[in-house]
Amino acid sequence: VEPVPVEPVPVEPVPVEPVPVEPVPVEPVPVEPDAASGTSVPPRRPAAPSDDPVTPDAPVTPDDPVTPDDPVTPDAPMDRPTRSADGSEPSGAPAPQVTTEVHRFELAPDGGTAYVASGSVDGTVLNQWALSEYDDDLRIATTTPAARGRRAASAVTVLRRDGDRLVEVGRVGDLGRGEQIYAVRYAGPIGFVVTFRQVDPLYTLDLSDRRAPRVLGELKIAGYSAYLHPVGDHHLLGVGQDADRRGRTMGLQMSLFDIGDLSAPARIAQLTAGPRTSSPVEYDHRALLAWPDRDLVALPVEHWDDGDVDVLVLEVAGDATLRERGTVSVPDGPAYIGGAVRSLVVGDRLVTVTPGVVVVSDLDTLQQVGAVVL
Repeated sequence: VEPVPVEPVPVEPVPVEPVPVEPVPVEPVPVEPDAASGTSVPPRRPAAPSDDPVTPDAPVTPDDPVTPDDPVTPDAPMDRPTRSADGSEPSGAPAPQVTTEVHRFELAPDGGTAYVASGSVDGTVLNQWALSEYDDDLRIATTTPAARGRRAASAVTVLRRDGDRLVEVGRVGDLGRGEQIYAVRYAGPIGFVVTFRQVDPLYTLDLSDRRAPRVLGELKIAGYSAYLHPVGDHHLLGVGQDADRRGRTMGLQMSLFDIGDLSAPARIAQLTAGPRTSSPVEYDHRALLAWPDRDLVALPVEHWDDGDVDVLVLEVAGDATLRERGTVSVPDGPAYIGGAVRSLVVGDRLVTVTPGVVVVSDLDTLQQVGAVVL
């Protein structure tokens, strides 16, 4: 077959006019750790404990100039505005306009979905626990970032449907001035909100009057809870980080709160896992196993220094009981992927599941009775 010559076809270049693009200033929005999964926010461990000397008599007040969660940018120019001591933005900084859009849909029994209404609230939502529907109203907890001359603050807003709009009918604000929300939990007409900067205010909220929600009580302790779990009718288990008097995290902390008197919540028991420890429960509630029939709670613990992980098993009850029952070791290596540890009870066995191995332990003694490598 003789090759057929192909003449090249000349192509005239077409000039392309550049499209001018107006620069749009973007205000960075801080992203907080996901205390309960279900969002696209990547998990973030709390800041590693600092080795700086601690001033024993440093005052702990909302206006303390220490802001451990502020980003550190060593290469920033010296004349760049910095956050003021009270947590507000400097007067020359642009005020961020941060809102959260909320859309409501109806799910039909046949699987269909219909749009119903939309609304918006000031601030950002931490995770799924920050939203709750009650008596056809939506309660939503948000944190509004610091703006010009104003410190960050949090609020719980009640939205009600009005036609195709979700409108605000009630709001309780000024929760944790200069702080941000770390945990939220609702129980019918009652709400619980944890904010943190140096100390951990646990707020109890009365949401029964949707038009006039109010703060019932407040408890301030060192550290914070990133996840709140109900224990019986009058107690909450908090999982988070212990902290020193200046707000520097010191390791995993479990707290048992008595909420029988909502006007005076109290911490009645506390356990810590030691320095440089954390738990995936702080951003993923599915990592926690609660087994009320045996007053048992199990949660994975990560040790930052050696990379080890184990499952801490606790006895937790509403009679002020919070104590360690023992631990289940998780094998090293590829068997563990950060956060991917789950526990469950099967008969009289505690089963620990990771992507690489399944460990079976006796529920009473926690002694290993078998393991399967996947």
